[in-house]
Amino acid sequence: MKFTGDVIPSLFIPFLGLRANHSDSPTPTVGATNLSFPFDSLTTGTMTIAGAQALYTHQAHHHHHEHHHHHNDNENTHRSIGEGEDGVNRPSAGQSTAKVHVGTTLQEANECPSPPILSCSSQAQETDTCCVVNPGGVLVHTQFWDLKFGEANSWGIHGLWPDKCSGSFYENCDSSRAYSGEQIAQALQNTGQSDLVDYMNIFWVSDDESPEDFWAHEWATHGTCVSTLEPQCFSGYSTAQEVVPYFETVVQLFKKFDTYSALTGAKIVPSSSETYTLVQLQDAVSSSLGFVPDFTCKSGSLSTVQYYLNAQGPLQDGVFVASHASRKSSCPKTGIKWLPKEVGGDDE
Repeated sequence: MKFTGDVIPSLFIPFLGLRANHSDSPTPTVGATNLSFPFDSLTTGTMTIAGAQALYTHQAHHHHHEHHHHHNDNENTHRSIGEGEDGVNRPSAGQSTAKVHVGTTLQEANECPSPPILSCSSQAQETDTCCVVNPGGVLVHTQFWDLKFGEANSWGIHGLWPDKCSGSFYENCDSSRAYSGEQIAQALQNTGQSDLVDYMNIFWVSDDESPEDFWAHEWATHGTCVSTLEPQCFSGYSTAQEVVPYFETVVQLFKKFDTYSALTGAKIVPSSSETYTLVQLQDAVSSSLGFVPDFTCKSGSLSTVQYYLNAQGPLQDGVFVASHASRKSSCPKTGIKWLPKEVGGDDE
């Protein structure tokens, strides 16, 4: 069945990225070997699709054995942001959006609208859930800074979490597809993704469980809630096939949103003595990537960064619209520490 939808506004300016090799794509296609290709210059605009910009409260807890989400009361945290209570001057929610392309090579089984429908838009409610991520149309890409794990000169991958457009969250959506870490690794290996598994073993690791168990947790908790990855969305479906585009997409987003390079490029470096302001951190990432993420601090030290996205079409198409974070940061305005890791490297 073919669904129709309104044309996505031209205000969404694409910048160079990755997506599947679809002939109808107006954006240059970049080969899989160029995952770390630098961004093109970015033009910004205002999002005008009704409902496409949700107001987010999803917060990450750093230790995985305490992995859960804390959502503040919407009336206290959902607000338009100019100069907020934290004194940080940020654009209004829905401005400076950027289209991100990180597509996989999997084909969808359904014939979907052209142009693709943006998650959390008014059209999303009328579109087959194999063609648009719904109800989890707010996709939160989360990275964490663990002092004792991962690479010294890189943030670590936490995951990609689909939240509802209202700002609430849901998880553990299909226990029948809560695959083991071994099943996930095998599914990736079976599709020729050995390099991806090797990469995940370096950058997607936990402080209290094996990498495979961490992947299994993220998939069961969050991946099973992505509507476009449900079995009926694939032709000739085979067990665990859907984990491939999920993990490919998360890793490619992580490479796109290189938080470490964005900060160090602005001369913000891990240090035992130096401190930074929240504005410095936000400006550094905004200058590099074109939008403001949500930084989280623990005891005044950086611990987590979250990037907020809407998906344009199925998640496995890899086309996302990134937006400024729109909730008050848990970090203080000044005196923020970015401590060096204890795993070796060149940091102070």
